[in-house]
Amino acid sequence: MKKRVKKIVAMLAVFTLTIGMLTGCSSKEKEKKNTVQGRYVETEIELPKEGGDPIGLIMSEGNPVLYMQSSETGECNSYTYKQGSWSKPHPENWLKEESVGSVQVEKIIAGADGAVYAKANRIVNGSQKGQALFQKNSEDQAVDITPEDIVKRQANGETFLTVDADVLNDEVLAFAETPNDMVRIYKEGKCIKELKDIMEVFSEEQEMMAVGKDTFVVIGEDGKSIDFYDITNFEKKNTVQVDMNLENCTLMAGESGKWYVENQLGIHRILEDGSIVETILNGSSTMLNHGSWFAKKFVVDDNEQFYGLFSNQGKWKMMQYIYDSKAMTVQETLSVYSLEESETVNQAVYEFQKKNPNVKVEYKTAVSGEDKADTEDIRTLNTELLGGKGADVLILDGLPIESYIEKGVLSDISFFANALKEQGALKNVIENTAEKDGKIYGVPARINVPVLYGTEEEVKALESLKNLSAYAERYKDRQLFGYDTYELSGMTLFNFFYDEIVNQDGSLNEEKLTELLSIWQKICHNGNLPEYEERYGGGPSVWAESDWNFQSAQEVDSPSLKKFVHLTEISGLSYTRMIYNGVEKAKMLPESIKGYYVPKLTVGINTSSEQKELAEEFISCMFLEDVQEMDTWEGFPIKEQALDGLVDSLKKEKDSMGFSGIDYGTGKEYQVDMKYPEVKEMESLIALIKTLDTPFSQDKIISDIVLSELEHCYEGKQSPQETAQAICEKAGTYLTE
Repeated sequence: MKKRVKKIVAMLAVFTLTIGMLTGCSSKEKEKKNTVQGRYVETEIELPKEGGDPIGLIMSEGNPVLYMQSSETGECNSYTYKQGSWSKPHPENWLKEESVGSVQVEKIIAGADGAVYAKANRIVNGSQKGQALFQKNSEDQAVDITPEDIVKRQANGETFLTVDADVLNDEVLAFAETPNDMVRIYKEGKCIKELKDIMEVFSEEQEMMAVGKDTFVVIGEDGKSIDFYDITNFEKKNTVQVDMNLENCTLMAGESGKWYVENQLGIHRILEDGSIVETILNGSSTMLNHGSWFAKKFVVDDNEQFYGLFSNQGKWKMMQYIYDSKAMTVQETLSVYSLEESETVNQAVYEFQKKNPNVKVEYKTAVSGEDKADTEDIRTLNTELLGGKGADVLILDGLPIESYIEKGVLSDISFFANALKEQGALKNVIENTAEKDGKIYGVPARINVPVLYGTEEEVKALESLKNLSAYAERYKDRQLFGYDTYELSGMTLFNFFYDEIVNQDGSLNEEKLTELLSIWQKICHNGNLPEYEERYGGGPSVWAESDWNFQSAQEVDSPSLKKFVHLTEISGLSYTRMIYNGVEKAKMLPESIKGYYVPKLTVGINTSSEQKELAEEFISCMFLEDVQEMDTWEGFPIKEQALDGLVDSLKKEKDSMGFSGIDYGTGKEYQVDMKYPEVKEMESLIALIKTLDTPFSQDKIISDIVLSELEHCYEGKQSPQETAQAICEKAGTYLTE
């Protein structure tokens, strides 16, 4: 199964437990705000237990048919879901290796001609070598019907990828490919038509087409429309603007000219000769809008009952969507707010909606996608909250928590927090993150773990400003942090020594900051950093585009780099692959940075909320087993059971990755296989996590002030003293607001 791996800026671009008091329903009768009935209801269908992993889902004779393959034996079976249960396994011998060869089946296709097909990747010596299409014949054998033109292009080494395939008629095939971003129509092995006005393909799993009785559809060039083509002459019949992003959607053909689009927003109905898009299922409270489960395939029957197959890091679920005329629609609304979108919050929304189908969760963010919130977003929110408004549930990452506590924005949730500790949450993390005068006002669902590792002399250089200054004077030919940028080293050093720079009243010590900036300026000019910056710098700010507090270098894996110290922030199991080559190179296990943990997804309740019981119940969903066990890039879980379970997850992990880069020291290209930690190394890291007791969360506005002034200092427009003075003045003004 292909995994979706989140992008890492610059450095990596190159290379059920019922919680009684927490989830129990109140005996108080809630006021009904809406009594309208009738909506689609989502229900999970338990998958066949012995089938292996799903490889396809189609409709056949009005019933969903699931294809599954055993990873141990390679055997494939199909199962028909009828009258609420699965049929006995039906052997699909045509998909055995002796029939199709060494392939990886990606998609099972129900052709418009009534036959069944399989789109697959050819595998040679463990690597993908082109795509193929197989047809199941009457003798239960696979017939390779890959168009001759595609076979020749692959043999000639032409670089292209078939991302989707469909069968329009007997011997008429359609293939969508990238990077050409076109649909090619084939008949008798020859390309007879090219449709070039299609959406740019962003993922090899993207469905681009669907086939109906007389029509086939393709996602339009703007990515927000659907083009309808005649199935016989391939001429365009109509275009419907859907005005929504169709990346990662599924297209489905229905009866009598009806078509359906499934995406994160829901399920939408379209008439092929019309222009109106009707949303018949809102996805906000379903698996469709889930942060970590991805819809792999959707099918629909003649009664507009939908079946969806979802995947998440090797796990699978199947959901059914049936219209229930008696189901209550929304009666209450709970609002949740965060600066940026979160997978963990999305999953909590899903878990909460399962328990409270009559409550609508409105999850709003300041920015969408991979955009980053800025200081203006924070100032706007501050004004709203101090005015007694705002969402019921607040995700406090990047926000001034201490100020919110002092100004009465956050409710006391000590009772809830103490119950979490009894459920196995890390005591130090719960008690120290958002506490004042013995009361707790927020709890993080996850934490990042700042660590350092490196060669002995370089690690010792960070023991004090005095040591750091001596190192910078002595080794002017060395890059202390590896191949970095002025902003990575500068911001990391500012945060690393922040406890020495900040005064008890929260202001910054100008003298200490000047000393640090003077040392940093020397480090920036050691080891030819300006030359490196000139060659590999430019573009948007690496630091500003990230979510780091500690990240001292872009990379330390270059073979020519022998001496270094690396400070980084581990954000979950998947992230460990990014550092353990360097750990092995340093011959030193990661050590904690001053006992710090970085609270992630710290959640609190707005004192102005009139939905405090529902808000508390929502927060409890962020600590459910399924949510805590997610392997995201949003941090480690804070429940000990979920933490300990990472060792078992590591043992099962089979995914492999690698990267290549240019060694700045030699100018030669090198390749590195990313590696997970060994089991003992992972156990050591988990043991370290359980000891962490000091939260580190830099105020984003302070961070932006420092980042802006560092640039002036690096470019020589300001001295370290002038830079320190500017930072202290601007930070002081902000803190007194």
